[in-house]
Amino acid sequence: MQDFSSPIPLNVRKISLRRESEAFVIPGMVHLLGRRENPNPHSTIVEFGVAARIIFVSIIVIQAANSTIKANAVHAQMTQTKFYNSKTKFKRDYHSLLQQKKIRKKRNRGSLYMAMKSVPVIDMQDLSINLPEKIVKACEEWGCFRLVNHGVPIELMSEMKAVTRTLMDLPMEIKQKNYHPEPAGKGYTPPNMASPYFEGLSLYDLTSPGAVHGFCSQIDVSPYQREVLNKYAFAVYDLAQLLGSKLMEGLGLGGTDQLFKDDWAFQLKMNKYNYGPETVGLTGAVMHSDPGFLTILQDDEIVNGLEAVDKITGELVSVDPIPGSLVVNVGDVATVWSNGRFCNVKHRVQCYEPTIRISIALFVLAPKYEKVEAPPQLVDSTTLAATFLST
Repeated sequence: MQDFSSPIPLNVRKISLRRESEAFVIPGMVHLLGRRENPNPHSTIVEFGVAARIIFVSIIVIQAANSTIKANAVHAQMTQTKFYNSKTKFKRDYHSLLQQKKIRKKRNRGSLYMAMKSVPVIDMQDLSINLPEKIVKACEEWGCFRLVNHGVPIELMSEMKAVTRTLMDLPMEIKQKNYHPEPAGKGYTPPNMASPYFEGLSLYDLTSPGAVHGFCSQIDVSPYQREVLNKYAFAVYDLAQLLGSKLMEGLGLGGTDQLFKDDWAFQLKMNKYNYGPETVGLTGAVMHSDPGFLTILQDDEIVNGLEAVDKITGELVSVDPIPGSLVVNVGDVATVWSNGRFCNVKHRVQCYEPTIRISIALFVLAPKYEKVEAPPQLVDSTTLAATFLST
């Protein structure tokens, strides 16, 4: 006969969930309660005491399991709350990273084409006799090219960029004093629906008496800033006149004649693109062609974004910056004047990175009071001369 007075082992298997705790198998207790023999009183007391201890331990284990389940639920809720609290920042950071990834993917996809195609680079100190022909060819095939060794001092370009950044950082109420009665952006251009990240200051009719003084008086330009602005404006003006004479020479119209005469209007614009993390991959300046004859642009040598349309393929080509260089864009008036030979390049400015972008542009517009017509030498029996009326 088995001795039931000895301690009964508690073979309780480990559990982690409530349903498992409810399925405990407690050998010995069932055996004790199900005995058919008549035990002696002492043995019965001992056996029911052991059973009570087993039941008590079972209750403790079940309560521990319930506590564990509740603790896990609280932890999950806290984790979920923490995630929701950081959800806005996470979405903002993710959106920025996604936009940068998209623009990198887009640029990588077109990198082969970009490597094969680029706008011409022309050295203005090229001593060969075909420099005028190179300029004409660039105007015909691209309508956009870069100039190196152009005669505008590098130090002056750096100073002008710094002055532009300082002026563009002035409060809005001061910049709005840059006013001109003429329409079409001849004064301050604020951010707008078409170009919400772009703004610009304007010095219109550069060569007219008192134009520089009037601009500087509008926004309280310092004597140093006035000196830099005056030197830069007339340095790029002289370059424009040199380009005009080279175009005349390259087209066989005489290299000594002045293309841009005294009645032509010139406009100097200082531009700022207010880029941030949310603007990466977006457009800073919409696709357009310049309305004037040509534009001499000092683009940002650090922050790229200028893209030009290839006349032949229609593909966009990145006009990558070259430190110390200037970009020349051919405009609508030049297409008319050349009787359609010159390409008025379509271009835009994209945001590649979340950094402020600065540029300075001299627009050679058109005669203020006369019509622009193609010279007779550029008109033959198969073409009609185009006419542009300046307003």
